[in-house]
Amino acid sequence: MNLPGHSSKRTSSLAIVSVLFFAAIVTATARISFAATSSSGVVIPLYTYPTDGSWAASLQAKKAHPNVPIIAVINPSDGPGGSSDSNYVQGVKDFQAAGIIVIGYVATGYASHGMSDLDTQISLYKTWYSVNGIFFDEMSNNAGNENYYSTLNTYVKSLGMTMTMGNPGTSVPSSYIGILDSLCIFEQGGLPTLSYLSSYSGHPKSNFAYIGLSVSTLNTSYEVSSSNYVQWIYITDAGGGNPYDVLPSYFMNEVAALDAGPQSSTSTSATTSTTTTTGRTATLSISTVDSSNQPVNGFYIQEVKDNTAGTSTGGTYTPQTVGAVVGHSYSVTVDDYATRYVQGANIGTFARNVVVPQSGTTTFTLQGDTNLVFTEALLATSTSTSTTTTTSKTTTTTTTSPITTTSKTTTTTSPITSTSKTTTITSTTATTTTSSTGTLTSTTSPSTTTATSRTTSPTTTRATTTSTTTQTVTTPRPAGTATLYPDIFKAVDLFGLPIGGATVKVTAANGTQITKPTDSDGVASFNLPNGTYSADLTYMGVMSSVSDQTSGPHSITVTFVLSFPILVLASLFAGTLAAVVVGRRWRRGKADLGPATL
Repeated sequence: MNLPGHSSKRTSSLAIVSVLFFAAIVTATARISFAATSSSGVVIPLYTYPTDGSWAASLQAKKAHPNVPIIAVINPSDGPGGSSDSNYVQGVKDFQAAGIIVIGYVATGYASHGMSDLDTQISLYKTWYSVNGIFFDEMSNNAGNENYYSTLNTYVKSLGMTMTMGNPGTSVPSSYIGILDSLCIFEQGGLPTLSYLSSYSGHPKSNFAYIGLSVSTLNTSYEVSSSNYVQWIYITDAGGGNPYDVLPSYFMNEVAALDAGPQSSTSTSATTSTTTTTGRTATLSISTVDSSNQPVNGFYIQEVKDNTAGTSTGGTYTPQTVGAVVGHSYSVTVDDYATRYVQGANIGTFARNVVVPQSGTTTFTLQGDTNLVFTEALLATSTSTSTTTTTSKTTTTTTTSPITTTSKTTTTTSPITSTSKTTTITSTTATTTTSSTGTLTSTTSPSTTTATSRTTSPTTTRATTTSTTTQTVTTPRPAGTATLYPDIFKAVDLFGLPIGGATVKVTAANGTQITKPTDSDGVASFNLPNGTYSADLTYMGVMSSVSDQTSGPHSITVTFVLSFPILVLASLFAGTLAAVVVGRRWRRGKADLGPATL
């Protein structure tokens, strides 16, 4: 028996066992460490435009709770859209700078869409917006489509992106788990039961997410408990056709509830969670920002209404902090001012008020200390310049009289040739300025023309008057968050020639009426909310009415039959006919006076 040899084998065996035991301890420690640092966060289906207040509110939530992970799913146009949008480019950069993960929306049609089309969309998201990953909507949960999504995941990662999330919206077979980084296993009204979520507890919670819709009141205790089983959560009180065009009214509290980390469902030790205690007093801070999320102060707070108690206050200016009751429904109204209108709010259900004074109102249920931020956007303006030349061939003056006139920025030059010995003309110009707020400021000086003549004989004057008018048309305030679209009206005659000076009276969707003349090209342009309109075009007593209630830009051509060329032709025809008739009668008369008659 070779004891040394036997001893060597035993020593080697002990060494191997020691190494394996140590490795197991390290692995377990690593897993525990991952679970402890893998805190749950919020995934926001942010299907709004970057200038909407929901983007600013998302940034604000991240800055207030930097330890809570946030994913923003962007969706320019059911995908990346047809071209890069600079507002999205900047919005994505701002999110990423704050630590928000940005992923782009791509619909897969439940594994029916072609791979090349999906690859193109994925590539465009990366090229145009440098997103962190892709959100695959309309995801299949049928066995046999696993490779379809595995291929998409591989392509996303090959472009340098790091995050993929799929949305079957319901339960999935275990063969799908791990193909993408995360799967949304619930998307419907209400909330998933904790027992349903715990059925996936055999897998890391980073694999799962859920979306609860039409949840009127946030239960933060449930939210924290559910975070033990899923990595990503989104609960909203919005519902209907598009529940993702507005943030939840309790969004800030939803993020704050996850700031303390998950709450163990089996722990017997005391735990602390953020809960809503109805009836206690909280602070409601009201402020205003511009479209770039920069503070703009001094906007009139028309009303802060407690819908539950039936009381209201108001008459102050932003920024303002008031006391409010948790659990009560509130409606806050802020007025438009000057060149800005209220475009949206970061919480609640927002609506535009088109009755003067125009304003914006958001309605929400107070969940706790809340920062309410209204976005004040700039009105669009357009400037048009028209020049009209009028020539008056003959003017007869038989007396001396002072004449007082008032005009809009009019300059008159009159070279006068007269048989009178002395002629003096003195004139001043009246200036009228219209501000963009609709306040008319007028400075008028009388224009006096004095003609002195030593004879009362007729005076022949040839005068050329050039009138230049510059008009700034302020686009009417849109109703809601309406988009302004150009509507172009063109007046032409029967031959397609432009008619200048036709009157175009437009009634916009919000009831505002604007009247403009067509220019020398026969064109009058307007920027209207949603592009919808009703319009009356008038020329030489003839009126034509047109309307279009479809959203978007429009170009309308109206043909006037009784226009100038028709009148000219009619006059020429009538003159020719008269000449023929007169000629015939003259020849007949001459024939009657011939020799036969004598």
